[in-house]
Amino acid sequence: ERASSKSSIQGPWKSPAQAILKLPFISDPLATRVSQRVRKYSPDVRLVFTSGQSLKQLLVRSSFCPRVCPRDVQRAKEKRGRGKPMVCRACDAGMKNGECVKKNVVYCMSCVVCDELYIGETERPVRDRFQEHFRDAKARAVRSPWGAHYKHEHPEVTVCATNFQPFCCAKILGREASLPSRRYLEATLIRMKQPAVNCDAGWRLSA
Repeated sequence: ERASSKSSIQGPWKSPAQAILKLPFISDPLATRVSQRVRKYSPDVRLVFTSGQSLKQLLVRSSFCPRVCPRDVQRAKEKRGRGKPMVCRACDAGMKNGECVKKNVVYCMSCVVCDELYIGETERPVRDRFQEHFRDAKARAVRSPWGAHYKHEHPEVTVCATNFQPFCCAKILGREASLPSRRYLEATLIRMKQPAVNCDAGWRLSA
């Protein structure tokens, strides 16, 4: 009897015909106002507030405020007597207009000594990946493409952090949000352009 009595008690939230509307939680006052309006005009709608991305996070940037390199921001601080110099290997290699902060991209870059090409992909800001490439070239890390290239092809060149930029002609070839799509695009471009610095051909593509 107790089980049957419990099953017979159904609140309005258990109505199978009730629609569910999910909204991002921003603040308690705003959530209260929205709930009151929805109950007044649409009593059959159930509101659910989630703690995911807020509207402020979704509306990340205005087109009137383009992204800029953190190095440029640091330069502005230096003019006011604050901060230390900041290096951006991607901008030094030729990227323009804030491209160094873009994510989920397939990019290319060339050796400044022999113009040999390299194609890669990253989900992080491009400038972070370029900084890793620079460290590999400086350390002559043979398990990395640029480390092996400078170790075997240019052993006479000293890669230092002060006055030598090992890369040039850097640019973004495409953007893909998902890893499989980026890997596929990277492998396709590697097959087309045959870059000499790459250690492998990326994902194996069908003939």
